[in-house]
Amino acid sequence: MSHAIANHRNIFEQVHQRAMDISACYKKSESELMDVFAQIERHKVYFHYDCSSLFQYGLKVLGLSESVIYNLIAVMRKSREVPELRAAVGSGSITLSNARKIAPVLTKDNQDEWLKKGERAQ
Repeated sequence: MSHAIANHRNIFEQVHQRAMDISACYKKSESELMDVFAQIERHKVYFHYDCSSLFQYGLKVLGLSESVIYNLIAVMRKSREVPELRAAVGSGSITLSNARKIAPVLTKDNQDEWLKKGERAQ
């Protein structure tokens, strides 16, 4: 193998590893943001920033997109009813986006089935 090919392979591996590391941080950040959204809602922090709702706070103060805010709020609220959903997002076994998709039908009674579907959808 030539030196140039080996050098490219090394660059590919470095870039790939960086992508993997950042992806892991991104997933962890989603989970942590969901937790802090629960605290913001519980303590009504958004009122202190001239916002009438958690959604408005996420949009105007945090600068998040509407879709991200909807996902965070829906999954955070469903996690109160089905804590296993929060655990699945936190462990990375299900993405926040997939958690949002199953949230409307997820219950304590059907959580095993729907959490597995959410994992497979990835």
